[in-house]
Amino acid sequence: MRPFVVNATIPATLRNLTIRDGYGWELAGGVLNNGMLTLDHVTVANNRVATSGVDFWKGGAGVYNGDGSSLTLIDSTVRDNRAEGGAGGGVYAFFNTAVDIVRSTIASNLATDVGGGIRSLGDFTIVNSTISGNTATGWHGGAIFHTEGVMEILNSTITNNAGPDWAPSAIFLGEWGPLVPVLKLTNTIVAGNRWYACERFAAPNPNILLSGGNNIIQDGSCNPVASDQLLPDAGLEPLADNGGPTWTHALQPGSPALDAANAALCPARRAPAATLALSRAAASSCGRQRRRRRRSSCRRCNGNRRIVTQVAHLPGSSEFPGRWHPLLICATPISISMKFPTFWAWCRQTWLIPGHAVPFPAYC
Repeated sequence: MRPFVVNATIPATLRNLTIRDGYGWELAGGVLNNGMLTLDHVTVANNRVATSGVDFWKGGAGVYNGDGSSLTLIDSTVRDNRAEGGAGGGVYAFFNTAVDIVRSTIASNLATDVGGGIRSLGDFTIVNSTISGNTATGWHGGAIFHTEGVMEILNSTITNNAGPDWAPSAIFLGEWGPLVPVLKLTNTIVAGNRWYACERFAAPNPNILLSGGNNIIQDGSCNPVASDQLLPDAGLEPLADNGGPTWTHALQPGSPALDAANAALCPARRAPAATLALSRAAASSCGRQRRRRRRSSCRRCNGNRRIVTQVAHLPGSSEFPGRWHPLLICATPISISMKFPTFWAWCRQTWLIPGHAVPFPAYC
């Protein structure tokens, strides 16, 4: 049976738990949400849906959002869920839904219909998040299958997703009804997916695919603009625990994604995910340091808390040779500028706070 059901119009928040091994018939293996649900530091894993046959409304093995509902997924993971005979292995969003995915990872989900990671018929935002290793075996959208609503993807990574040989897109955008679906990509990696990135389905009605710029796309299928890079390989490490609340893809040395984002488009006080500046997993929040790292307290910084971080990546730097390195600084800007001049020059372009990497030139 499915572990959680949220009834219509009911607000509910779940924090710091794992929802796993649920089962749903026709829809919703882990969570059936008809209300206003927030999942905060939640893992939704190994849930399953089975159906009596493929139909557009069936699926949602991890989280199924019914008509008129809303979902906010924060610092959470939806992984290894299976929609057998349905769509949306990870997350399904029906008509008139509003879904926000923030600093979260949707990985290794399966749909035997469409939308291995996500099936959306409503309004959907994905910010600072990772969509990785999802599979659709029925038709398009190994990562995402989107119709009807408006979807915006910002500062995120979409990689290693797969559709079937006859419909192998990572992201599907299309429409069969009277509405015009919209998809916008900004500061985002869509690379390393099977065959090609975006499918704009030639349905009777148009669809709108926009680039907000500074994306890295594996091919020209996502309507690129001049600031986008078309590269098959974005230089990503495998999905792993890089120190944040969810698993992410760290950037390899020399990755074209390093410093490639438009800083003005990065959301204030939020990390640009494992994408185009520093990995959103590069630093964890104060008080949640990983065991292998030195523990610190923000309270000890007092008035000198202008720079508090754990990880810096300075390719070719004599101060920090190699790849990502632990770094914990709780000191005045002047002492840092004297001791670490290369770091100081870099910091003037990218300001790190615990758990986040945010362009903020005036702060250093």
